[in-house]
Amino acid sequence: MEQSETILIQQLKAGNDAAYQTLYRLHYGILCAYARQIVGNDFDAENIVDDAIFHLWEVRDQLQIDRSLRSFLITSVHRRCLNRIKQHQHELATCTFPKEELITAQDSTYPLGHLLEKELEEKIRTAIETLPHETRQVFELSRYEDMTYDEIAKRLGISVNTVKYHIKNAIRLLYSQLEPYLLLLLLLG
Repeated sequence: MEQSETILIQQLKAGNDAAYQTLYRLHYGILCAYARQIVGNDFDAENIVDDAIFHLWEVRDQLQIDRSLRSFLITSVHRRCLNRIKQHQHELATCTFPKEELITAQDSTYPLGHLLEKELEEKIRTAIETLPHETRQVFELSRYEDMTYDEIAKRLGISVNTVKYHIKNAIRLLYSQLEPYLLLLLLLG
């Protein structure tokens, strides 16, 4: 392991935000490209990489890395990709929507499609309202006011890492609440 990597890992263990940002900047793009090759789409790839890097930050005081940091991260991303593929396969295998309804639901001019679209909008709105206050506030600034993480951090007087934590937490909570509707969201979108 290079000396600069050893220093970076020591700074991560110490909770240095700049070290975390350096880690993100150095590895994020390559890890996303790698994950995209495995899972086949940008959304899952970016979420997987975000989770892997954020997890590294969460357990920073317990880090035991005996090889290169990139190798460590690639292994983590690879495992997460395989888990995501298994999850997708399970979701597809347990899908209970009749094909005819899904085809009809794709066109919102059909009453069923319009009804499902409205129901989905309401479920999303309700799910967002159930988020913890700070998490909801950060999520809404990011998604509805199109603010960057830096802008949100400055407005709320919190660190960029805290913003990332709240966004990740919001996505995780929303995903768990909206999971049954995700297939419909993809089909209606």
